[in-house]
Parts: sequence; structure tokens; C-alpha cells
Amino acid sequence: IAFNSSRAIEAASQGSIEGFPPYFVESLNDLKQRQRTRRLVESQLSRDAKFIDVPHHLAHGASAFFASGFERAAVISADNRGDMTSAALMTGDGEQLRVHAEAQFPNSIGMVYGAVTAAIGFDPDGDWHKTMWLAPTGKPAYSEIFDELLGVDSNGLPVVNLAYIDAPLRGNPALAAEFFDRAGLTPRTKEQPITKKHRNLATCVQRAVGD
Repeated sequence: IAFNSSRAIEAASQGSIEGFPPYFVESLNDLKQRQRTRRLVESQLSRDAKFIDVPHHLAHGASAFFASGFERAAVISADNRGDMTSAALMTGDGEQLRVHAEAQFPNSIGMVYGAVTAAIGFDPDGDWHKTMWLAPTGKPAYSEIFDELLGVDSNGLPVVNLAYIDAPLRGNPALAAEFFDRAGLTPRTKEQPITKKHRNLATCVQRAVGD
């Protein structure tokens, strides 16, 4: 059965679509692409070969631990969303890598970082490095708001206060009007100059992620 999130959104009534977070609808498109990729790979395998589907963060952890040279290590993987999971805590021991706890999207450090990157006027998918470069030039003027926006649970995994996040039916999540009202700033367009407030915003998100 072919599924397309855009057609689903257009066909659904306003009342019904409110019951489904947009990132859930988009995850169905991701599943469709994964199934297509699996069929393509399996078609190229020999009869004795086997396709193994590795969870997103387990793959990240494996690429770090098994190349590290350590016999035992604690492993943390965190990004935006992979398989609708935003972070994982793992331990590596010899040839074994075990996942002990995971954070589910939208409790995502990557989502928050992308939303701030967009607010500064950069591409939320490809310009995170620009926010990082800008961070040392500002001051932690909005630290109090970021303390409310991004926290950790009892396992040390990220927890996002979604009151500060706007998740549209299409496109990337963004900082919500409540955030801008509290901070006393507006999103920057690419044509506008980078001000002290934008530098302070970059500083605060980098500190929030680093802390």
C-alpha cells in the first residue's frame, strides 16, 4: 500500500489531523523509504546472504565503539531523529554493544539545535556548524529560558518543553512564539545582519547542549 504524508495531511479533516503529531505522519514516509531500500538491497544479495536491519543509534554507537580500541566503554549517541529515536545510552564490552535507554522524538537535542539555527537565519538541516561558530561570540543572555526548554530525565536523556516548539504539519520544527516573546527577539531572515541577540542565542543553545 502506497502512503504519502502530504496526501494524508490534505485528505484529513482539521479535527482528526490534530490527533496525530506531524513527526508521526512523516515517520510513515520514512518507513516506506526504508522498506524500498531493503527490497533494493535484498535484490542484489546472493542466495546465502542475509539483510540485517540495525537500529539507527545502535549503528552510530557501533561505529564509535568498535573503532575506538577500547575493550569497555560508555557510549552516547544523540542527533535529531533516527528511527524516531533521538538519543541512546549504551555500553560496549568486547564484541557486545547494548542499548540501555533511549529518548524518543520529539525529546531531541538535534531538533532544538535545528530550531535555533533556523531562528538565527541559517538552514536548520545543513548549517548547524554556523551556529557553533557563532556561539563563542555571544553571551548566555537567554540561559534561563533554555533551562526551561531543554532538560534531562532520570536516565540523563534529553527532555524538551514543547511549549517552546512549533511543529508545523510540513517542514522543520521551529521555536514557538512563546520563546520569542520571552527572549524579546524575532527570527532573522538571511538578508538581515547578525546582531548581538543572535550571537547570544547561539551561545545559549551551545551551552545548553554542552551542559
